[in-house]
Parts: sequence; C-alpha cells; structure tokens
Amino acid sequence: MISGIKDLARAYSKKHGCSIAEAEDLMKKALNVVTDAIVDGGVSYIGNFTIEAVERKERIGRNPATKEEFTIPSTISLRIRCGKFLKNRLNP
Repeated sequence: MISGIKDLARAYSKKHGCSIAEAEDLMKKALNVVTDAIVDGGVSYIGNFTIEAVERKERIGRNPATKEEFTIPSTISLRIRCGKFLKNRLNP
C-alpha cells in the first residue's frame, strides 16, 4: 500500500525512470491540481473514478450510554465512486 507522497514518488520514479525528487515534485503538483478540482466541484476520471465534495446535513445523534440527544453539525465530506475499468481491475 502506498501511504504518502514519498511512497508515491518512489513508485512513480521506479516505474518511469526519473529521480525521486522529480517524481515527488510532480506528485505534489498533480495532487494540488486534483485537490483544487475537488474543491471546485469534483474530479471525474472516466472509467476509473469520480470524486466529489458533498454536504452532509445536520442531524441528531444519541449517546448510547446516556441516551442523551445532541446535534451533529453539517460537514463537507468526499464521495468516491469507482468506474467500470477500476471495478474490473479490482474484481478480475
């Protein structure tokens, strides 16, 4: 599993024959573009995945120990959906 920008850069440099520093710089720039696109409405990589920001509405929660109700505020979270190509790679 790749668990950070360094791991991602190392894997990219090994596969494409560039230095780890060049790969890390490229990964940082690419991730900044993707992050900005998600904030602006989402990313759709046709056939692979779609990532979009969605608002979770305010709701009522309950403490299971005391049964006391409280309000869970609305938040923005990500919705990630796999496309057909990625699903086929995951489920050969």
